[in-house]
Amino acid sequence: MALRAGLPLLAGVVLLIGLGGCKRDEPVVPAPQPTVHNAPPALAGTASTPKAAPAASVPDTPESQRQRAWMQTIFGDAYDPAKGRALAQLEIDGNRQNHLMTLVSSRSLPDGQVVVVVNGAPADEDGKETVYHGAQGVLNVYVLRAQDAGWQVAERRESLSSMGTWGNIGDVDWVELGPGKPGFIVRSSGTWQGHTGEWANIIELGAPIRELGAISLASDNEGGCGPDMECWDVDGIIRFADASAGANPPDMLVDFSGKRYHFTEDPDQEPDQGQGRAITTHLDATIRQTARYRFDGKTYALVEGSNPVPGF
Repeated sequence: MALRAGLPLLAGVVLLIGLGGCKRDEPVVPAPQPTVHNAPPALAGTASTPKAAPAASVPDTPESQRQRAWMQTIFGDAYDPAKGRALAQLEIDGNRQNHLMTLVSSRSLPDGQVVVVVNGAPADEDGKETVYHGAQGVLNVYVLRAQDAGWQVAERRESLSSMGTWGNIGDVDWVELGPGKPGFIVRSSGTWQGHTGEWANIIELGAPIRELGAISLASDNEGGCGPDMECWDVDGIIRFADASAGANPPDMLVDFSGKRYHFTEDPDQEPDQGQGRAITTHLDATIRQTARYRFDGKTYALVEGSNPVPGF
């Protein structure tokens, strides 16, 4: 299964959402530059003191300065700029739990506000990660606005959803849920005993910010498939219906491709170099199909076609 670096998108229907209106005002934290720009997906580190030179492998750029200013605005003294993360408590299943908070991705909005996506990884009270294979990351979203020479938090949406493995939510792909209506998709993945899966959580930047649903996007069992077993490799690409479809949010279309196959071992053949065994692959089925999902008021639900991604 090949993990996608991005998702091709079509314009969706007009989505009557907005980011106007702040939940609460918070103290302004000075920013090196008040001008809002798009930020790269990863948070750059910095030196432990302002006078110290940054590490050669992590350049101190205007973008990294803005990212540090955003994180300091969100977390205050709990943010450690030298490590590029903050220790904070999140409410998980009714309990307050320690998490290390790291910036994953950000996006500037037309009105000058900035959306910051932050990963929460389980940690102890001393700020040491306590992650393991089955530990999910926690998705947190913050909306910031520029004010004077600094930033203020306009909206906090913490513990929005849990996903991923090893305390990592995965990758963020920004999408348009209608003309000028931004959202994003979080693609998380994990591997268990040779079976790899990928899932997509769809997030709407509305009032309020909310999760619209999650689907199985891809899977394969390449690492766990043996001779004469059913093997598969299925992958999906998400796009959204255009404005003429009339749905709000727009219908989500997923184009699936892949194959089902099996292989046999031939004891009479010399093994391929580096393989250690001679095998012959047999194609059982080619997968080419599209599934349509429609938002039913609570989540994206399958309304046409099928999702061919095998579970495990």
